[in-house]
Amino acid sequence: MDLVRSVNLVLPFMRAMFLLRAPLETHLRSPDPDRWPPPDCIISDTLHYWTADVARSLSIPRLSFHTTSGFFLTCSLILERHRAELQLLSSGGAPFLIPDLPQPIRVTMTQAFPHSHAEPSSNKMMEDIGAADDLTDGVIINTFEELEHWYLNSYRGATGKLVWPVGPLSLYKEGAEAKAARGKESSVKIEVVVRWLDRQKAGSVVLVSSGSVARNTLAQLMQIGYGLEDSGMAFVWAIKEARDSEEVSRWVTEMEERIGERGLVIKGWMPQVTILSHVAVGGFMTHCGWNSTLEAVAAGVPMATWPHFYDQFLNERLVVDVLRVGVEVGVREPTAVVVEEGSLEEVKVTRDELRRALARLMDSGEEGKRRRQRARDLGEKARRAMEEAGSSWQSLENIIRFVN
Repeated sequence: MDLVRSVNLVLPFMRAMFLLRAPLETHLRSPDPDRWPPPDCIISDTLHYWTADVARSLSIPRLSFHTTSGFFLTCSLILERHRAELQLLSSGGAPFLIPDLPQPIRVTMTQAFPHSHAEPSSNKMMEDIGAADDLTDGVIINTFEELEHWYLNSYRGATGKLVWPVGPLSLYKEGAEAKAARGKESSVKIEVVVRWLDRQKAGSVVLVSSGSVARNTLAQLMQIGYGLEDSGMAFVWAIKEARDSEEVSRWVTEMEERIGERGLVIKGWMPQVTILSHVAVGGFMTHCGWNSTLEAVAAGVPMATWPHFYDQFLNERLVVDVLRVGVEVGVREPTAVVVEEGSLEEVKVTRDELRRALARLMDSGEEGKRRRQRARDLGEKARRAMEEAGSSWQSLENIIRFVN
């Protein structure tokens, strides 16, 4: 999906993936030239709902892999169950309390129902995904039991499904090369990044990223850049837009000349896990995509939350209200995947709002210290979950036993 450059191409891309159904079944039915045994099950991303048909035709189980949090999955079930009454309660876009949760969680309708304004063909695809999930033989999630125990158990009870948390997957291999290779190839040499981080004080650096999908306008990028300059903090900032726009690239070059060694700007993909794991990093301004959120949790790094769309607003509530390891930047309404220059959404966050959020994130007072300690504690729990006999290790063993 990271390679899909336009939001208009997402649905055609998904339809193209569906065309793999027949070739995949043919391939799995064909004798393997290396004499590997036939498959015992299919594990597929929940978006690849069509693999459920392939599994049924082969009379093997299909396990769906969710790339969202257990919190999001549980909240989504509750919100859908109460949708009609919530629409009456939230007239005018006012926040409402999500019912049946152990903590008070407030969201708006647009945050709670990210597909409510989607085009009909997209809604049809979501229905197909939901129908396949209803029939799945088990659910695998990139999370860990200790992080979301109540929400995972609630999801198990509501769906009657076997649910196996197997994360954080960012801790699966911890060598420098393995960390750097997560996602796509980095746009900058790892050695350059690590050398710059080695020169910074422990806990002094802010990592800034908008994720791999959302695209910011030049006007918004300028507000982020000026906010970082105003903060006086050391920072690493990944700007993927600099690859695609000469105008953005020119502005970034001018900014680099102003900030000098205080900041490291990466024009494209960055080795995020490597950076988050470095002792110099003390905070992460994130779009609240689940992979990025869990990578920060695993690294024990507190977050400043700037959600854009889909599951990200609910992930923000998990980080800020439940785990209490984050501060809000202050965005309230979802953003288009691609924001046009000159549109009303051109600037969502001003330089002053960003500067204030970073000041709260890196606060050296008692509140900031407690937040950082909670983040470190979660990082330690994440590490134990992935160790031998840890909860995620046991989940993986349970998956193997189920399939066999």
